[in-house]
Amino acid sequence: MNPTASPTTSALLNGEWELLYSSGVGLPALLAKAVASLPSFAQDSVDLDNIDLTIKRSQPRVKAMASARIGRVDFSLEVDYRIEAESGMRLRESYDGGEVSALNLSVRLPNVRSRRQVFITYLDDDLLISRDALGGFDLLRRRDKEFMSQTALAVPSNEEGDDSPGA
Repeated sequence: MNPTASPTTSALLNGEWELLYSSGVGLPALLAKAVASLPSFAQDSVDLDNIDLTIKRSQPRVKAMASARIGRVDFSLEVDYRIEAESGMRLRESYDGGEVSALNLSVRLPNVRSRRQVFITYLDDDLLISRDALGGFDLLRRRDKEFMSQTALAVPSNEEGDDSPGA
């Protein structure tokens, strides 16, 4: 049972999150599929490090960040998503662009129309569990609780008021 009554509009949603596990179709799954599509000898040379999400007050609300090393080359990937509450448990997530950086070069990712529904099935001070409409889920752990001492839970945590996640 979810301890947070309306997780999509709770201030607990905002903050910095570390991805622990993913079986969905979001950024983590796309990165894993990209690595899996490489020849087997190349897969062993890919080191995918931290995948973090930051959820904030203003749109785009979500920034997903990952770092990887292929051979001796370090890469970073940032992807922005807009999220909007459709109900107390359901969000609409829309891709809003991204960037890949390596060797002091940055390439903006194409802006494709990609949307999905995400359901917040569990949210507390430490954990966030979400699933998509296809049943895939993401398990995230909060990185930093300092935001909780800076933001009163009764104050909207977004710029749009109570209609958006994190309010």
